[in-house]
Amino acid sequence: MKLIGYFSHRNSLPVFADAPTLQHMDERLDRTVFVLLRTILLAAVSGAAAVVILWMIRLLSNLVYYGNWSVDAVSPMFHDLNATVILIPVAGALCAWFLRAWPPLAAALNIGSGIPLGPEGAAMAFGRMVAQWGKGTAAEQELFMLAGISAGFAGLFGTPLAAMVLIFELLTLRKASFIALAAVIGAGMHFMMLGMAPFWQMPALSFPGWDAMGLYSLEGIAAGLTAALLIVAVKAVQRLTAWWWPLVSAAVTGLAGWYAPDILGNGIEQIGMILKGSVLLLLLIHLLTLKLFVVSFSLGTRTQGGTLLPLFSIGASLGIMTALGLQWAFPATQLHPSMAALAGMAALFAGASRGWLTAIVFAVECTREPNAIIPSALACTMAYVVAGLLLKKRTASDHPTQTSAR
Repeated sequence: MKLIGYFSHRNSLPVFADAPTLQHMDERLDRTVFVLLRTILLAAVSGAAAVVILWMIRLLSNLVYYGNWSVDAVSPMFHDLNATVILIPVAGALCAWFLRAWPPLAAALNIGSGIPLGPEGAAMAFGRMVAQWGKGTAAEQELFMLAGISAGFAGLFGTPLAAMVLIFELLTLRKASFIALAAVIGAGMHFMMLGMAPFWQMPALSFPGWDAMGLYSLEGIAAGLTAALLIVAVKAVQRLTAWWWPLVSAAVTGLAGWYAPDILGNGIEQIGMILKGSVLLLLLIHLLTLKLFVVSFSLGTRTQGGTLLPLFSIGASLGIMTALGLQWAFPATQLHPSMAALAGMAALFAGASRGWLTAIVFAVECTREPNAIIPSALACTMAYVVAGLLLKKRTASDHPTQTSAR
């Protein structure tokens, strides 16, 4: 605020002629220091809590699906249970319903029991919840909330840049300095507790030629269509408002997971397999069909959990499947399956969340693959435009009177 603005903006050169300068906020120095220290503490707690939430989810999945007391990374997809596996997501959703006043814990129970949503929702919800503890002005409480969300996201994935962009693109451009600080601290907690490796490992990728980039961009059309379909499906399911619909959604998850165990869980391990290229065609089909249906139902019934990881797992599958079709149509142009998967998962997130820049930055930062920037950006742009046009057209058809009035 005033202290940071004093050192950052006084006696400086403008970035261009007649550029506007930042107006210093009328804050007392002692209050600014208090907000700064509280932001640092909040970010450290939220970043560490994000890792603990991930460990809780792993522990629950290990216990209920394999009988192991462990926080090692695991996916329910390799379980050897019989039809009783149908009851596990239902039991998790029932426990989560009783703990719905604590969204982070409710989300962890849902995801650990196999419901295919992401732990990022629980991590960011915890940051938001902790930010409400203590007193402050309305502006300060808003800052603490955004800082907690940013730190929770960065703490889970170790992606401070993506956490900053997420806040700035989808929530607010205000209070950038403190939000950036919170994201860096949250990511620091991730690196301290989980190590310095990228969230997903990928094989080394070479920079693609322009012909390949054109084909990668076409993935964005398929991603945009899928994003629009997913949004329409979720909004349709949201009309089911009774309290017991999340339990029905969990039962649907259990039935689908009994038939296709690879759709269960948060999808972190499945995404890692796809990005490495070690994946079977049947897994891709299951993620594109059954998981898409189950995720639509789970999100529509407002089951606690995040949307990023399910979108990424579905998008990665879509990217490879689309690339297979494009490779058949254009055999002279070589497409790398890992690059296609990364571009596809970023594109689906861009189209469905409307976070175009967040999708690009996150895809590159979580894999640390710089050669994927342009293919991902092209695919994200196409998905963003296609989904936006389709959804705008649907909105216009749903409200013809409003459209004609304009």
